[in-house]
Amino acid sequence: MLSVIEKAVNSATAFITTFNFYPEGEKGGNHIDVIHSTNEFAQSLSDVLTNIKCITQLTQNDEVSDKFVAVAKTAGDIRLVQA
Repeated sequence: MLSVIEKAVNSATAFITTFNFYPEGEKGGNHIDVIHSTNEFAQSLSDVLTNIKCITQLTQNDEVSDKFVAVAKTAGDIRLVQA
């Protein structure tokens, strides 16, 4: 799970870097790069949420499951606000 979260953090960093290059017209910031990095970022967030969903199926009660989902959702929300 930690490697999936690390991948999501790395893809978010790559996305915001590419997105910041786009308005300035710098190398690595053309529209194709922005679309590609956006897609990778979205996919990595999807992977995090899917893995959390699988982990919640192994928990013994709904309270623990809800906490896992809340943490994953918060992480995704924070990344979207920062982007």
